[in-house]
Amino acid sequence: MENKNLDMKINTFEALVNYTLHKFCPFAVIIWLILTKFSLTNWEPYVIIGMIVFIDRFSFKVGYSVAYCESRGIDPNDDKTS
Repeated sequence: MENKNLDMKINTFEALVNYTLHKFCPFAVIIWLILTKFSLTNWEPYVIIGMIVFIDRFSFKVGYSVAYCESRGIDPNDDKTS
């Protein structure tokens, strides 16, 4: 029984580490690359960073809406209005 609880704790920790790395490391790498290749006084890096944040937030919302529709059996291609 204790071994199962330990496995669950390890899996939870691994999931937390994986989520953190997948969520924040791409931002850190992109921001580091942009800021090292551009000057801090240019406006382009800040626009690029803003667009990346927008893309991330928008893709999450789209993914959530797709999962919601699939779980409720809603077909987005159905032209019926209710």
